[in-house]
Amino acid sequence: MLRKSKIRSIDSKIVFSNHVGRKIDASKLRKTFRVALQQTSIENFKWHDLRHTFATRLAQNGVDIHTISRLLGHKNMIMSQRYAHHSPESLRVGTDTLDQSGHN
Repeated sequence: MLRKSKIRSIDSKIVFSNHVGRKIDASKLRKTFRVALQQTSIENFKWHDLRHTFATRLAQNGVDIHTISRLLGHKNMIMSQRYAHHSPESLRVGTDTLDQSGHN
């Protein structure tokens, strides 16, 4: 069964920690990632792609670009906008909001 990890402080420099909050060895993390990709037959996927996925899922779920920028640690929102991609469905929420408010 999957468990949600504890929420860490965004002030921490550690992204991946073990159960006591200590940094996980980078080589072990890379090896585990490679094994996971092999076991799931995922091809042409890089570690850095996870940042794009994270930002995109946040954007598609209505998280504002300022928050996404902070969570990614970017100094400006221009870089965050390169990471966060909307789908047509997530953009529709904006126009649906106007429809629901009675502004025709």
